[in-house]
Amino acid sequence: MKKLTTLLAILGAFLLALPAFAADAPPAAKLYFDTGKADVPADAAKALAALVDYAKATKDAKLSVSGYHDKTGDPAANHDLAKKRAIAVKDLLIAGGVADAAIELQKPVETTGGGDDKEARRVEVAVAGAAAAAPAAAGAAPA
Repeated sequence: MKKLTTLLAILGAFLLALPAFAADAPPAAKLYFDTGKADVPADAAKALAALVDYAKATKDAKLSVSGYHDKTGDPAANHDLAKKRAIAVKDLLIAGGVADAAIELQKPVETTGGGDDKEARRVEVAVAGAAAAAPAAAGAAPA
């Protein structure tokens, strides 16, 4: 009976710790691009390092990659540019050792409302399913 009690105590402690593992996911990273360009910023690898490490160390982890654009100019060109930026970031994640299957490209998103124009020239990378309320990590410097 003592062994069973000990085993249940260990199992209970393990189960209580599970939510903490999910909370260990790194915050999202924002990468900012030059106007009209899809060249990955020079400090992008540094901004993505925690996410790359997490994806490589966590079984079944998925990273979500979302490209953004504004509504000025040609909508089709904006959509294509946001997609090219997201693919460039995906390629950087793969080069860093993240498995292709662990990366989910999202459909390009049009930004709305006011704010800084640089927000429309960004790609965000986050752990898929992570809380949307998590603060964004310091990303690559805006142009």
